[in-house]
Amino acid sequence: MFLQRFILGLHYSEHRRMFKNTPGGTLLNCVAPFLLAPFYGIPCGVYKSHHVLMHHVENNLCPHDLSGTDRYQRDNFLHFLFYLCRYMFAIWVELPYYMITKGRYTTALSTFSLASSYLMIITLLYQVKPIQTLWVFVVPFLVSSLALMFGNWSQHIFVNPDNHTTASDYSNTYNCLNTPDNQKSFNDGYHIVHHVNARCHWSDMPSKFLDLIQEHINQDGLVFKGVGFFEVGLAVMTRQLWWLANRTVDLQIPTRTQEEKIAMLKKRLAPVHR
Repeated sequence: MFLQRFILGLHYSEHRRMFKNTPGGTLLNCVAPFLLAPFYGIPCGVYKSHHVLMHHVENNLCPHDLSGTDRYQRDNFLHFLFYLCRYMFAIWVELPYYMITKGRYTTALSTFSLASSYLMIITLLYQVKPIQTLWVFVVPFLVSSLALMFGNWSQHIFVNPDNHTTASDYSNTYNCLNTPDNQKSFNDGYHIVHHVNARCHWSDMPSKFLDLIQEHINQDGLVFKGVGFFEVGLAVMTRQLWWLANRTVDLQIPTRTQEEKIAMLKKRLAPVHR
C-alpha cells in the first residue's frame, strides 16, 4: 500500500539528508535505508550506492550505468525481462565491481558486505521460519525489484539518439506534469529537473521546471501531461504510442502533428549505438 511512498521517500532522503549531520541525526538518517528498507524488499544500505553513486553519476549511459536503458529496444518485453533479471541476479556482484572500477573501494566493500549479509540472513531465516520469511522478505523483494526496474525502465524509456550525451539530462528521460502520482511521490514526475539537479528539493521542482522551459525547448525535452511513469511504460509496452502522443506537451514551435509525435516517440525507443 505504501510501497511507492516509501521508495520515493527513501529516494529523496538519500539525495538530501532528512536530519542534520549530528550523532543523533546520523542515526535517524540510517532508519529508512538500513532498518525499514529490507521490509520493502530493498537490501539494507544498498540503495544509495545503486541510485545516487552509480545511476546519477553515469546518467543512464550503458555500459557504465548498470540500470541504463539506452542499449535496449525499449518496447520489447524480452529486453525488459533481461533487464529485470540482470538486476535481480547480477547486481550483487556487478555493483561492488562497478565501485571498484571507480576507485570507491570502501563503498565497494560496504556494498558487498551489506548485500551478502542481507542474502545470508534471509537464507537463515527461511530455514527457521520459511512461510514468514517468504512473505516478510522474499515476496517484497520480488515486488520491489519489479517496481524499481519497471519504474526506471519507464523513466528512461525514451532516449533521444540525436542528443544523448553525459552533458544532456534532457535526452534520456522526460517530465510528467499534472498527474496525481506527483502528489504521492514527492514530485517524482519532474524527472528531467531531478537529473539536472539531483539535490533540488521536491517542493521546488515545479518552479524549477518553469525556470528551465527554454532549455527544454532548446534540447527538445519530452514532457507529458496527465500520466505517470508506469502509465507511460505500460502504454509503450502495449504499443499505444498514439495514446501517449495525445498527452505530450507542445513546447516546440511549430508544434508537431500527431503523426510526427508518434514518429518521434518511436525513434526514441530504438537502441542507441555509440
